[in-house]
Amino acid sequence: MSSASSSRRTADDPHDAHDARGAGPRRGPRYERTQRDFREMPLQQQAAFVIEAAASVLARGLEHIGRRLAEELDAVAHRAASGPEAERSKDAGPGPAEPETAQRTAPRR
Repeated sequence: MSSASSSRRTADDPHDAHDARGAGPRRGPRYERTQRDFREMPLQQQAAFVIEAAASVLARGLEHIGRRLAEELDAVAHRAASGPEAERSKDAGPGPAEPETAQRTAPRR
């Protein structure tokens, strides 16, 4: 479809994912009502609303990132604990970071 034909679309065109102004995806009546109420607020209330909304979005985003990070760390730990290296290390005895006495199998005379 050419840009000339797309510019002839109307706001009622169900194939158009943007509103009539081209400002973004179409919203429902609740969004329109919230936007209208916001525009009717005094400037100081608008500023406070925007700050609170931004803080809320950031907090939810950080919570989401924290959950995903925890899931990935759990998966890495699970793979490390159940992988072939884990089996070999059980039979190999103490590692090089262990104290010298832990590496000896027979007592010294």
